[in-house]
Amino acid sequence: MPTRDLTEEEAKRLASGPLSFELAKMARKYAAPVFWSLPKVNEEIGDHFRNGTTFFMDHGSGVFGVTAAHVYDGFAEAAAEGARCRIGRSPLMFDLRERLKSRGRNVDIATYRIAPDEIRLTEATVLSGCESSWPPAPPARNQGVFYAGYPGLERKALECGCIEFGRCFGFGLATSISPRDVSSVIEREDIVPVSGMALPPLSYDFAGMSGAPMLTLVETGVLSWRLAGVIYECGRELGEIVKAARADFIDQAGEVLG
Repeated sequence: MPTRDLTEEEAKRLASGPLSFELAKMARKYAAPVFWSLPKVNEEIGDHFRNGTTFFMDHGSGVFGVTAAHVYDGFAEAAAEGARCRIGRSPLMFDLRERLKSRGRNVDIATYRIAPDEIRLTEATVLSGCESSWPPAPPARNQGVFYAGYPGLERKALECGCIEFGRCFGFGLATSISPRDVSSVIEREDIVPVSGMALPPLSYDFAGMSGAPMLTLVETGVLSWRLAGVIYECGRELGEIVKAARADFIDQAGEVLG
C-alpha cells in the first residue's frame, strides 16, 4: 500500500492527542540502554557508569545492532582497560570490539553482530517499519518524527549493584534534512506533555540518547513508521536540537556507507 507523509498540522495534532502515548510505548520497545563501568575509578566521580542507547535491525540480510559511533568509541576506550558492557536487561557481558561490523568514517553510526537469542535477553524488539525496500526514504521537511532513548541524567546506581534507567520520549517535526542528517528542533512554545509523562526542564541534558532510532511517522492506510536515522547528538551544546545520522548510510547487511 502506498505511504502518505503526514502534514505539519496533522503531526502537531497527533503530538497533543492520546496517540502520542502509544507512539512513546512503540519507540521505547525498540531502544535499549548499552552501559559499562569505568575501569579506573576516581572516587571524586559519584557515578562510575557510562551509557548510550542501541537498537536492533533486520531487513532481510540478518539481524545486527546499531548505535552511535561515538558511543562505541567510548566503550572501546574503557574496554581497553578491561571493561565489558551490558545491553538492556540481558545479564550477558559483551565486548563490542569483537563484534564490530562497521563504523562510519564520516557519519556517527556503528553496527555490531548480535544473535537473535541474545537480543531476546535484552527485552528489546527488532525494528521493522513500513518500508518494502532498503534504504528507507528520509522524512520530508516538517514531517513527524519520534524517538526514545536513555539519558544518562536518569541513570541510577542502586545499592544492590543494579543500574536503573529512565527513558525519554520525543515527538516532533523533521525541521531540516541534509545529505547527512535529520534534525528536529524542540520548540518550547509548542511542546506538550505526553499523557502520564512530565516535560523535561529547560536545557535538559539528553546525553545518553545517542544511538537511539529516530522514526518517521507515515500513513499506509493505518499509521506506521520507518527508520529516519540514528540519533547522535542532542545534548545542551546544541541547544534543544535532536540530530540523527540518516538511515540510508546503513545498508541491509549492516555496513555503514559513509
